[in-house]
Amino acid sequence: IATLQDVEEDAAFETGFQALRDHVNQHFKGEETTMFPQAAQVLATHWEEITVLLQERKAQILAS
Repeated sequence: IATLQDVEEDAAFETGFQALRDHVNQHFKGEETTMFPQAAQVLATHWEEITVLLQERKAQILAS
């Protein structure tokens, strides 16, 4: 993004922006196909505990 801020030529900006967009899309696909399923598998045994902790935190926030 910082590199794009310094680009003055429209064609160079477009090329850099497309590269950035492609990189972000690849990252999203990696998250959706690999990272999130792995996280769900690892966290599956802790869902109830996480749920309780989040509910407790929500109650704290709403009480303040």
